[in-house]
Amino acid sequence: PCPSFHFMCSECTGVYVSSVMGDLDSSYPPKCCMCRAEIPEASFERQLDAPSQARLALFKAQRSLKPGETMCKCADCEFFEIRDDDPIIWFCEGCDEGECLVCHKRLDPGATIDHRVHLEVCASL
Repeated sequence: PCPSFHFMCSECTGVYVSSVMGDLDSSYPPKCCMCRAEIPEASFERQLDAPSQARLALFKAQRSLKPGETMCKCADCEFFEIRDDDPIIWFCEGCDEGECLVCHKRLDPGATIDHRVHLEVCASL
């Protein structure tokens, strides 16, 4: 419920959560549709399934970036990290997959590709 104790039925709650998650940029933080007060984060997050919780965590982390910070997100797993440097090549600590953050080429850590050559080419772009 919101701070004014407005409640929704389970069907309306599902529709509301889908609506908020469908447009996080303009709908987050969620607000009560009756009084427009912010709904407590814990109340909202309890309604989310695991993929939606992961997506919300990523959104909140991106929104909280400070100037000079970059978010690196793995395309294969849910791992992400916030960096204060400007990496060109990044390897996921969760699954070891790599990516060039300039050309977005996937980089296999076990491949024979010379990452230094790739780095020189993409750094000049």
